[in-house]
Amino acid sequence: MRAAYPAFGPQRVGRGVEWLGPLTPSPASDTYIIKVHYEIPERPEVTVISPELRLAPGKSKLPHVFPPDYKRLCLYIAREWTSEKRIA
Repeated sequence: MRAAYPAFGPQRVGRGVEWLGPLTPSPASDTYIIKVHYEIPERPEVTVISPELRLAPGKSKLPHVFPPDYKRLCLYIAREWTSEKRIA
């Protein structure tokens, strides 16, 4: 994670580790503060801390987020993630 995202700081949390840092998905995107939580062998949980996610014009719901707060991103279908994959 450090090599791909040097601004993300790691911290031990319970049985896992969390990284917190800025991410700009594309040159046209906002910069988001992202938290990545990982416990072996679970899939990583990626949460947008700030800014709050907004609906695109003409859309009625946010895609690829989990309820109830719609801040945790859905990045993998349940069986797509394996612990051999890189977190970054």
